[in-house]
Amino acid sequence: MQPRTIGWLILLVQPWLLTAFAHKIVHVSVNTTKRLGALTAINRFFGCDEPNFAYYPDGHALLSELGSLGPAQTYFRTHNLLTTGNGSTVGVPALKWGSTNAYTEDADGNPVYNWTIVDRIFDSYLSASVKPYEKWEELVYQWTKHSVEKYGQAEVESWYWEVWNWNGTRAEFLALHDHAIAGVRRALPTARVGGCEVAGGAAEGYLAAFLDHSLRGQNHATGAAGTPLDFVSFHAKGAPLWINTTGTDGYVQMNLSTQLRQIDDAFGVVAGYPELREIPIIMGEFDPDGCAACQTPQYGYRNGLLYPSYTVATFVRALDLADRRGVNLQGG
Repeated sequence: MQPRTIGWLILLVQPWLLTAFAHKIVHVSVNTTKRLGALTAINRFFGCDEPNFAYYPDGHALLSELGSLGPAQTYFRTHNLLTTGNGSTVGVPALKWGSTNAYTEDADGNPVYNWTIVDRIFDSYLSASVKPYEKWEELVYQWTKHSVEKYGQAEVESWYWEVWNWNGTRAEFLALHDHAIAGVRRALPTARVGGCEVAGGAAEGYLAAFLDHSLRGQNHATGAAGTPLDFVSFHAKGAPLWINTTGTDGYVQMNLSTQLRQIDDAFGVVAGYPELREIPIIMGEFDPDGCAACQTPQYGYRNGLLYPSYTVATFVRALDLADRRGVNLQGG
């Protein structure tokens, strides 16, 4: 049945192409006898900067749509889940930002944990079938413990736990990461933990330094060698340009190679560790650009067919690159 399905697709599409783009006829050949193996469902990871829209009507509707994609489990990665807000802005959606007030302190500097908004966010995720230093470690521990109590051990074991990419120093991030993972594992020893969500693929040695630390470095929280690592994650971004030369209408040039180069560089780093050849890799941020809130002309691709076309093209090539490097790509 597969060859017949492909044939009908070509027959249905070609007349429209001939009408709309008569000067650009594209011939597509499909070898349906060549088998490459099972297709990994990497198109099941989504995310956003702003967490609070999850419990607003439009946000919940979008989550429900994502959760119904199937057949593989859909995951959702969100920033600012433990961000403390400011006055009337607590829990109010904002462009690229949000807050939950999960952590505040009383007048004596003692922690005050409040999971009300975090619970609303995760209730929205799960109802839509999508997954989501000492004081810091204790905060993460308390949240993990609360999650297990509220949603059950089996559910929380299916989540991916990591620290959002950090804009401070590398040493600061490793300490932040180690204490976070220690907090998670103290509450749930079987939790799935990893990282490091570094921006830019290999990021000029950052990813390798993180892997070295995870495998053999001194853990900042426990003092032992290494930090638990169940998956590796990183960001890969494209770099679209607005081309507007004299006498032309202008157009967007997507520069797919920029993103693919970052992906291949990261795969190459992971492949350099024989003990990590089978570790799942998640491209936690996988975007045609690195400026989610920008609205200049080169980002107009989001409003048409160029966006999904680009995404398909990069997914296919990312799978090819993973196969060439011999690594285990699981999502993007």
